[in-house]
Amino acid sequence: LRVTAAQLIKKRRHGQGREQQELDWVKYLKDKLVQFHSKVSSYGTNVATARGIQKLSSEFEILVFGPARVGKSTLIKEVSGDESIMTSAQMNACTTTSEKYLDKFNIQWWDTPGFENWSVDTAKTFFKQCFYDRKILPKVAIFCRTANSLGSNEVVKYMFNEIRKNGILLLFVITKWPFIPKSEQKDILREAIALLGGRSVGVSRSSSGRFRAIECEPKKAYIIPINSKSDEVLGMRVSKMNMNTLRKILITKLDDESQGKLVQLYKDNLDFWTKLGYGAIEILDDLGTGTARAMLSDEETKIYTQVKNGENPLQTAIPVLKIAIDKFFLRS
Repeated sequence: LRVTAAQLIKKRRHGQGREQQELDWVKYLKDKLVQFHSKVSSYGTNVATARGIQKLSSEFEILVFGPARVGKSTLIKEVSGDESIMTSAQMNACTTTSEKYLDKFNIQWWDTPGFENWSVDTAKTFFKQCFYDRKILPKVAIFCRTANSLGSNEVVKYMFNEIRKNGILLLFVITKWPFIPKSEQKDILREAIALLGGRSVGVSRSSSGRFRAIECEPKKAYIIPINSKSDEVLGMRVSKMNMNTLRKILITKLDDESQGKLVQLYKDNLDFWTKLGYGAIEILDDLGTGTARAMLSDEETKIYTQVKNGENPLQTAIPVLKIAIDKFFLRS
């Protein structure tokens, strides 16, 4: 008994020593992080610095910008699933100053005022005050435009250049697409492709064979025509369009670290996954640590297969999606 008691005391002391080592290690890392953070006093525009800023931050921020009255606030509400974000159906712009919304899923959204009257200096001040001075960069930038709305070409070029050279995913979203005349649709697409470097590859093919989006730079720049709000015009009902494509590209085209963070933040938002429909399961296949199928049990795989084949209602799949996402994070 004496030997057992001595062994227990030794084991307890060893355990306490290991716990103290772990605490010391955590404190060391924290001190180093603070030390590194305090040394970063100016921010260049190279990708390495940008990624350093991102890693210093636990925030996940998305910048939404573009001219007034193109539906930026509506898009934020639709993508996030947070009804508390204000939108305006009036002709005047809803967002008169740059606002940062923290949605209920911990995503921070920057909703900018329409920038028709911005100069390049205004854009520089915006980036400095909202991001560089705060030592935080957005993970995604969503530029919204529609018919007859672009803003100053010089401002747009500056913003795009700043976003792309900092390694931020850029989504060029053309809102109210069904309401734009076809001749103008072609002009807008040509202009968007030119602004994003001139390369264009169709991605996200629909069942009819048409592409839902254009990739201008792999994992860096995409063009997505959408309609984020159902409406009725001249007695004709116009449905939402391409929002699932926007969500899928938003999730799967980030770098691995940001991708995992975004999915983790949204993993309990069943409304978000439900809106993705059957495509939600395909997104799990696209995430980096193996396919969703490999992470599921036999019963879960059965439901997975049935849903992909259209043989099971989506409501049955939602719990399976949550299980698969949780397993994704256990493996990653």
